[in-house]
Amino acid sequence: MNSKIFFSVILSAFMLFIFTSCQNRNQANNPRNDMNQNDNNLHENNPNANLNQPVVIWDFNTNYTYDQKDQLKDDFNNAMDQLDDRMSKFEDKVDSASQVTKDWYNDRIKQFKAKKDSLNNKIDKIDDAKQADWDKFQADLKTGWKELQNSWNDIREHVVSSNKY
Repeated sequence: MNSKIFFSVILSAFMLFIFTSCQNRNQANNPRNDMNQNDNNLHENNPNANLNQPVVIWDFNTNYTYDQKDQLKDDFNNAMDQLDDRMSKFEDKVDSASQVTKDWYNDRIKQFKAKKDSLNNKIDKIDDAKQADWDKFQADLKTGWKELQNSWNDIREHVVSSNKY
């Protein structure tokens, strides 16, 4: 009886060891694990940021006062410049993708650029914003930016997951 229990314990430990080893190997070999790194590695200002990672260029957590609208405009324009740079680098990768991926990307990027142009038009009107309407102006801009950033990440994710470039 003791030998059966001993054998069962040894067999269970061995199976647990094998299962754990397989899990660790799968995680180590998964090329998408880099997408689960902490937010510091996802920030565009990080020189180690990878084009395959989600873009967190600007979190727009600051509530700018009406008197800080020039700062908001500068921050917004800097974020747009970073996004443009990110897009340019990514488009180099898309150039080597399959035709299906290129077609999909080109359709989506047209829609994306229309959203981006609309948001740029909004920031261009910042000087016309009245103090009484400032909170709404800022909230609309913040919503638009988050939608734009999410849209870019959706496009990027699709191309990355296609593994075609």
